[in-house]
Amino acid sequence: MNMFRNNVGPFKYFTGIQSLAQIATREDRVCVLNILGGESSDVTPVGHAWSGGNVVFGTSPGRKGQVLETPAGKIPVYNNVREGLEDGHRFNCGVVYLPPSAADDGVVELIRVNPELEKIFIPTEKMSVHDAREIRAMAQARGIDIFGGNSLGVADAWNQVRIGGALGGDSPGDTLRKGSIALLSNSGGFTTTIAQYLRMAGWGTTTLVSSGKDVYIHYAAPEFAFALGNDARSKAAVLYCEPGGYYEADADFTKPVVACVVGRWKSKLTRAVGHAGAMAGGGDDAASKERWFMQKFGVDALFTPERPVVSAKGAVVVNIAHIPAALTAVMAANGIQPDFASEGSMELKPWFASNAGLKLPRELDMPAVPAVAPYDAQVQALDRQIGTVLPRQAMKDASGASQMDAKTQVTRPARRVDARCVVVPGGSQHQPGAVARAGRRQRSRPGQLGRRRARQPARRRHAGRGAGRARSRQRAERGAQRRGQHRRPAALGACAPMRTLVHRPFCGCGAAQRGR
Repeated sequence: MNMFRNNVGPFKYFTGIQSLAQIATREDRVCVLNILGGESSDVTPVGHAWSGGNVVFGTSPGRKGQVLETPAGKIPVYNNVREGLEDGHRFNCGVVYLPPSAADDGVVELIRVNPELEKIFIPTEKMSVHDAREIRAMAQARGIDIFGGNSLGVADAWNQVRIGGALGGDSPGDTLRKGSIALLSNSGGFTTTIAQYLRMAGWGTTTLVSSGKDVYIHYAAPEFAFALGNDARSKAAVLYCEPGGYYEADADFTKPVVACVVGRWKSKLTRAVGHAGAMAGGGDDAASKERWFMQKFGVDALFTPERPVVSAKGAVVVNIAHIPAALTAVMAANGIQPDFASEGSMELKPWFASNAGLKLPRELDMPAVPAVAPYDAQVQALDRQIGTVLPRQAMKDASGASQMDAKTQVTRPARRVDARCVVVPGGSQHQPGAVARAGRRQRSRPGQLGRRRARQPARRRHAGRGAGRARSRQRAERGAQRRGQHRRPAALGACAPMRTLVHRPFCGCGAAQRGR
């Protein structure tokens, strides 16, 4: 049983992971709690297929017998974990997709009924400190490693495995290219973004860990640094750190590291913004963390493209866009070249660009680049369409009605008719007085209703509000019907006597030809 697993780290608490290569393997089998939930049902099929089918079953109370469809086959669903075990399934990893108030119950269920459990992944955000400490104590007693909370899980580009989240996005095989750089990030989204930045600069990844940034981080920088030192695949690491917590200060790195520290602006806040744990409580703000890393790496300034300060031990940046250049410089100081040829950059590459004849700085005056297929053909078609100079049409007194060409998708205003035109059955007549009378009639009705209601005694107005509203609606409907007699055509094709009218070709008044 896992309660007899030996502690492999130099820590005063249990750590069962010796190397980063053990975090996500092809031998791992996974059970997902609340597998049919909104987030889980979206990300689990992608990770399951990319990992070769590592999810054995999931739970969703009251939905036993249902399945989750994935590209790698159907995943069975049970009411609880015990039912899945009794049906013959075995797993060593549990993923908890439950709300904060229920996440600890899910962890307790996993630990209580499965003696083979080794790792638990908790995507749940904003778990209470009390619950986090409780499950930590249970896991420590049983020899179980926990990742999270607020974690997007882990992934391994070498083993092609993803557990407990959405690292790598919808196409992890495209983003997580095999290489020599390990990654630990407080932000799940930036874990994937940084991996993409590295790939474009010629650096692949080994193991990616989204530690999360709740108040209590179970697998943090000290454990990661220890496993990094024992991973022969990983030559260096990238850390993405936010304010709050002293985990990074306690980490002992034996390999080169590029640390990206963000959130200086949060030092003035009195409450957490974003991740629950990204709140400095004193000496753990962003500036302090920058200082910790600069002392560890032996550098006296931050790395910027204008001032590339690095050492063989590492560099500190405050912008994720500077990570690839800083990593390349640090690795060059160690005599290590990129894993593969650069694939480009993550800089903005506009498909449309125009400086309107203005003299702009080079950073803003970016040239347009050819779009990738099939968008290149679409952009060319738009250029032909948008580049055409269309005649300007005055919209004064237009009705707002418009017509769209079904083929070109170009919208043009409808033709207008003279405001004095009133069409009656049998032909068109110019009756200026009719329009004026209709306008007066339309404007007078609301005022009359208001004065009539104002003359009612207050007692009558407030008594029977429901009946009063019904009578008001009836009066409004009758008024609308009376007004409609002056607005609506008496026969098909007749123009309404409104201030602004849409011209019909069969009107015959000739107002459109006169430009009215």
